[in-house]
Amino acid sequence: MGQDGQCPCCGAQDETQLHLFHCQNADMRRARTLALTAMTEHLISKGLPSKVLQPFVALIRSFVSNTTNPPSIADRFPHMETTIRQQEQIGPEATLRGYLCKGWLKDIQKYTTSHVDRKCKAMFISLWDCLFLPVWEQRNNILHVPNNIVTVTEHKTLDAELLDWKLHHRDRFHYTQYHLTSFTQHDLDTWTLQHKHNTIRLLRQSHKNYYEYNKKTTKLQPTITTYFKHTTNT
Repeated sequence: MGQDGQCPCCGAQDETQLHLFHCQNADMRRARTLALTAMTEHLISKGLPSKVLQPFVALIRSFVSNTTNPPSIADRFPHMETTIRQQEQIGPEATLRGYLCKGWLKDIQKYTTSHVDRKCKAMFISLWDCLFLPVWEQRNNILHVPNNIVTVTEHKTLDAELLDWKLHHRDRFHYTQYHLTSFTQHDLDTWTLQHKHNTIRLLRQSHKNYYEYNKKTTKLQPTITTYFKHTTNT
């Protein structure tokens, strides 16, 4: 999308969809905890049999927790081992996107004959409406806070470049353009990101113009020297 892929919540460089469920920002962790509770309550309200609900929620929690060497969910729920193993083969990223194996439907049918399709549908909906959406909204709330981690990082990067231009202004600009770097650190603290980007573009263009000017001046110098030598000899 042409945008920075950095997570606005924790600063991770590659914000994948799976990262939403693994981000260690305190607000994101809190949002996930509440979302998992809401997902469980939604499935209970839809009458999902406990024999299916408990292993399903446990598996989703294990995918969200992202712990190293998590305890085997299949060992905890041997009556659902086949389905759990199949879902683990699909993996956490696809599972949290809503890709569920057919085993869940078959297992629901084992424990109830009432509205089986509706209860299976509730499992899909719970992943999106109860789990993903609240986490996504929390992520966006953090993103649009003026001082989210991505914005702070970008400010620091731009400040460093601007101060570098200021430090080397005598080497990079014509003396008539020295005023372009008359800003101070206090000024930078008050500038918006857009203003900093605009200033850097101006400085780069000014430096390019000065470079082209120097190239032309250097080419003219041998001609002038040759002229004076010729005049002196004649």
